[in-house]
Amino acid sequence: MPAISPAQMVAIWERGKPQPDWQRALEIVAAGEECGDAEHLRTLTLGERNARLFALRKATIGPIMRAFVKCPQCSEPLEFEQSIDELLDGNAAAPQREFSFAIDGYTLHCRLHDSTDIAHTADLFFEEEIAEALVDRALLKAEHAGETLPSAALSDSMRAAIAREVAARDPLSRPGVALGCAACEHVWQAPLDIAAFFWTEIERLARTTLDDVIALARGYGWRENDILEMGASRRQLYLEALE
Repeated sequence: MPAISPAQMVAIWERGKPQPDWQRALEIVAAGEECGDAEHLRTLTLGERNARLFALRKATIGPIMRAFVKCPQCSEPLEFEQSIDELLDGNAAAPQREFSFAIDGYTLHCRLHDSTDIAHTADLFFEEEIAEALVDRALLKAEHAGETLPSAALSDSMRAAIAREVAARDPLSRPGVALGCAACEHVWQAPLDIAAFFWTEIERLARTTLDDVIALARGYGWRENDILEMGASRRQLYLEALE
């Protein structure tokens, strides 16, 4: 997958700045596929979307992600590194979108989540509400003794089973990193939101690039498009000449 160019990065940042997180993620993927339209990507499962984000991040910035977190037990700060290749290993293939499984005499027909589901829950505030709404969205049909039942008829354990099955069948939809705290020895699985992580990096790089554009435009009178098309090394050389 080709890297995102400086010009694309600035365009992504400009389009995505007023958008919600899920829409920003699609803007990034659309730029990587050079399709220019994020709307048709809404039906990618969240795992498929995230796999493309990881691949784009690797091509654009590098294969290692570095971040800081606080231990949830003692609040000790912890720096960690995560290899994108390790996350993608065995998870890059497109998952089966619709599936069925049996539990307690019921047959549940479900589907994996995509960006339309995240958009549907955007106005919900509490995590429990969001989780319940996502289960409802995932359930296509529930059958028991030859009858079709509404989602409200399912027990809490069945609804929890749907959530587990969706997560297990699309593992990159909610990737995580296994961490351990040296201070208190607490071990936990930290969520890794690639959409938010990559967006933060793109925003920082876009702002830095635009600072360079401003300096070079003032110093040499060049147009923005011409500056953005320059390679990073050549652009840096011209900046140093202005000092």
